[in-house]
Amino acid sequence: MIGKEPFHASSYGACWYTIDHILGLRASYLDAHRIGDLDLRRYNVIVLPDGGPEVVKEQMTALQSWVEGGGTLIAIGTSAGAIAQDPGGIGSIRLLPDILTEPEPYLQAVIREWEGRTTSVDTDAIWSHTAPSGPGAPEIPWQGAALFEGDDEPDEAELKRRDEWRKIFMPRGAIIAGRVDDRSWLTAGCGEFLPVIYSAKNVLMVPPGVEAPIRVGVFMPAPSKTEQTVNPGKEADANKENKPALSWTIAPPGHELRVRMSGLLWPEAVQRIANSACLTREEIGDGQVILFASDPVFRASTPGTERLFTNAVVCGPGMGATLPIDL
Repeated sequence: MIGKEPFHASSYGACWYTIDHILGLRASYLDAHRIGDLDLRRYNVIVLPDGGPEVVKEQMTALQSWVEGGGTLIAIGTSAGAIAQDPGGIGSIRLLPDILTEPEPYLQAVIREWEGRTTSVDTDAIWSHTAPSGPGAPEIPWQGAALFEGDDEPDEAELKRRDEWRKIFMPRGAIIAGRVDDRSWLTAGCGEFLPVIYSAKNVLMVPPGVEAPIRVGVFMPAPSKTEQTVNPGKEADANKENKPALSWTIAPPGHELRVRMSGLLWPEAVQRIANSACLTREEIGDGQVILFASDPVFRASTPGTERLFTNAVVCGPGMGATLPIDL
């Protein structure tokens, strides 16, 4: 585990406590400013606590070579943001401001994940000798899904201006609902959803082909119109002219995305973080990079997300990487 300034002492301490006291594992604790001078082949897992983006950027070449050789790199918070930077990062995960003008692949990743888990297979159509056509032909999922409200798509400068505005409202410790992908070994032991303390400064966006075992928000059946309370004020607002607004709060037909579980969470922040990744995993060469948007072991008080971190530390070398260690 990498420590000392500029990494946050609280994040480092919580990671150390989890590895040393909860897991009871031996670990090496390295000086952040000596990474480039060390033979990293001695280690099969490296943990980068929150708070060290400058050091991570300086040592990016050494870290990438080590990952490609079979290492498991675990980065948290702003350290994860440094790994996802464009250009100069590791892998294909990106930060939200970097993909504002090309959101389509990241939108499709959300749709594909949901459809892959919920769509049933029509066996008659698979074994049919007739080409499908008409009403029985396959439909494109979520045809009405769009990131923009309104007819006109803003230009890049306007998109960035609006994103900078929403960034002001980012949560400082709200508890959000994390949507769990139970097919990932990183979520072993988790339920359908997971409470996540969210205080991330960076929003991680995952393209198709990269794992996002935990995403922000849970899809729930939407209440019918008769069940909804009539609010004249809201109806009046709905009749106003809609201006284009980038929002990731997309949901399957008949569902709504529920994000907030507890704490203060501004709607501007919800529009920004909805469906983004709380946890990602990407194979790089013979190794892998695992990113946490927020600290999963915050003050050693979050046993739910702590399981994600311990799965990454303990299972990572055997489940997703191939770096041998001579004992």
